[in-house]
Amino acid sequence: MSNNPKNCYILIAGIPPVETPVKLASGVTIRPLTCDLTVIDLAALGAVGFQEWAVLGSLANQCKNEIESAHDSAVTPGYDAVGRVWLASTLLSLRGFDNNLCLAYNTYSWDLVAGRVASASRPARYPQSDKLPKFIGGLLDFHLRVWNEGDINRPLTKEDADWVNYYFNLFSELTANNENFRLALEAAVDWRFFKDARSAIARIWCGIEAICGVSSELVYRVALICSALLEERGEKRLKRFEAIKKLYNYRSKAVHGDAIPEEQILNILFSSYHLLRDLIILTGDKGHVLSDADFNEAIFF
Repeated sequence: MSNNPKNCYILIAGIPPVETPVKLASGVTIRPLTCDLTVIDLAALGAVGFQEWAVLGSLANQCKNEIESAHDSAVTPGYDAVGRVWLASTLLSLRGFDNNLCLAYNTYSWDLVAGRVASASRPARYPQSDKLPKFIGGLLDFHLRVWNEGDINRPLTKEDADWVNYYFNLFSELTANNENFRLALEAAVDWRFFKDARSAIARIWCGIEAICGVSSELVYRVALICSALLEERGEKRLKRFEAIKKLYNYRSKAVHGDAIPEEQILNILFSSYHLLRDLIILTGDKGHVLSDADFNEAIFF
């Protein structure tokens, strides 16, 4: 898409319909589809070149919005038009919209597709003579299972959109210039798509360790750094330190196949994600990738 002069439109599932277009970042706007999208509509898109249209059939009724990304807002170094939607989706996940999935992209609005074909419950929105343009696009993240603990019916508010916009450019810059932060941010998203919880836990801790920049004495150093960064001195910091040490030990048991009750596995999974999310947001609040200077200041001053 980086060489395509047109804007791109990403079909997104898992977020209730927004009432009006909402800006998520410069050139990135989430818009409601003005008609329900059906499998029949997707089939019409298949007729003009979308070969994988049937893959989306089971998720069509969850697609209430699209995200438009302006081609001329893409920056270098940074994300292209499609990548900027990935970043917006990632920030939405960090904000609590764990269920959102960016499914497919196109070079024209999905609103031209929704309601294209008549069904038993509605007439067609467009005459038969009004043909769809050639499809130029493809599938993005399609997953059969998504780990999440968020409220899937939570509406997207202007406050949520402003939060995404606040961190957007900074996160774009940090991922372009720092491999560790990029790894941590990607881990904060793709753990949701792992088949089993133990593998998802391992992926999350890759992100935590990347942010902390440690490669030895992991348990003590990760617990010390994280608790110092996230809590004020005193009893709360000590409790957080002990909790993170315990969580890391549970992480090791989960990754190495020790017998752990399913309920405890899920608690380890989501607690680990909360820790990674807190560290990523703290990085955004600091305005730079966390360094030894930040760790030393948190621990000693």
